[in-house]
Amino acid sequence: MEHLENGTSYRETNMSYFATTEVLDASGVPQAVSFKTGGQQPIPTALTNYAGNQAATLSTCGDKVCLDSKALLIDPSGIIATITEDGTHNRLDCNVTGSVVSIATGINSLPIQVHYQKAFSAINANEWQELASYMVPQGYRFSVLSFGCRSETSGETSRVYVEVTGGTFNCATNTFTDGSSVPFPQFGSGLYLYVTSTIGSAVNDVITITYTNELGQTGRTCVITVTKSSAVGTSIEGNLEGSDIGVRDITNVTHSATGQAGSFKVDIYYNLFSLLISSANQQYQAVSIAGNPVTLDPGIEVVLAVLAGTKTSYIRNLSLFGTLDPITA
Repeated sequence: MEHLENGTSYRETNMSYFATTEVLDASGVPQAVSFKTGGQQPIPTALTNYAGNQAATLSTCGDKVCLDSKALLIDPSGIIATITEDGTHNRLDCNVTGSVVSIATGINSLPIQVHYQKAFSAINANEWQELASYMVPQGYRFSVLSFGCRSETSGETSRVYVEVTGGTFNCATNTFTDGSSVPFPQFGSGLYLYVTSTIGSAVNDVITITYTNELGQTGRTCVITVTKSSAVGTSIEGNLEGSDIGVRDITNVTHSATGQAGSFKVDIYYNLFSLLISSANQQYQAVSIAGNPVTLDPGIEVVLAVLAGTKTSYIRNLSLFGTLDPITA
């Protein structure tokens, strides 16, 4: 059987999954094999259909590229591919070193949608409410492509952000436990306090958070007042000191209501998307810059949230779409 593609004929002599294939010019003369050197090539398919093999080595066999004596196709652009019995050409993810080509694990990028659609009553009006979160799994990077939102009420703001827990605080024991930081040169755009167990009912608690700013200056402070009896899920955003525009690390927490019950965490965050819901029951959408999406590493957590203007129960619809891209090197 012969195929004609881009003016080049491909002749198959073995109709197995990896068919023996020669690259012929217009006169039917086999062409010399040439392959792209260095880097990773696109992967639309895995090698799982070849004896369960997900990692293998190819080498040159005369004018062919061979995998266990089964020749592979070199298409006119020089990209290594397999050819199936229906004539479909599937590109492989390859590293080239000299005349040896190593196949990386071939896994497609996987579409992912983080979706929230429920009616809920806000814990407090005019506070950010965390509705859904997603952690990027090991072995993948998450390319963030678009964010959409809708609400039964108008005047609310929704957002998607990356958060890092900078520390936790036990009010009853007056104990701060250090958490994670944002590695230089990155920094979070702000911080907020999130109540994890109900605050005591005696008095309001004045919280002083000490942090390192975007420039690496230590000893910067942010003061937040937590109302007595604040419930789990209460979320209060802090104002950074002076002209600071970011936070890299939380270094200490103290409070005024010594020994009063309750606990909270302090999260560092930066926004990926933020949308104002101007009209009720209308869809709003934001997309990444074409060809340059934000890419998040394994272990990073993304959160979908809404700034609820009222405690009345309304349906909110938030949706984050992207792809999980396998890490092959």
